[in-house]
Amino acid sequence: MPEGVAVALISSGVVLVALFTTILFLRDRLRSFELGPNGFKATLGKVVEAQEKQSKEMQLIAELTRLLVSQDQRNHLRNLQSGKWETKIHRALILELSYLLALRFVERQEGHGIRSLEDKERNGEASDDVCSHLRITDRGRKYLAMADEMDRARLGDVSP
Repeated sequence: MPEGVAVALISSGVVLVALFTTILFLRDRLRSFELGPNGFKATLGKVVEAQEKQSKEMQLIAELTRLLVSQDQRNHLRNLQSGKWETKIHRALILELSYLLALRFVERQEGHGIRSLEDKERNGEASDDVCSHLRITDRGRKYLAMADEMDRARLGDVSP
């Protein structure tokens, strides 16, 4: 037998022995194993289980993100992010903004805040620029970006 063929056979044999040994070592952990013309493919059970668990956790986080802040409150964050938001001041708006303030998604402008909005409402002033009373925080921007990203992922849109 020519030397090159013998080396190739020995090399193939070593690879097969190594593969067989690996399969025996991992047989309790393997979920599936395929051997084909392009090589082999093995799926480890614990890896698949961990991925499934992470997927469920991500779905839960996405749902909690949607539940934490209402769509109206997200719109308020977007409006504050714009830098100018002239709107009618009313009790429901003040309550929603108070909630965003409690979450530290918004903060008071110097000398203003929720009380100054309440004063506007109490005095019967129809509308005002809410951005002169409150501003979105970095935390609020991050939440808004995360919520938007999760909405896009849920809808199957992967564009930023």
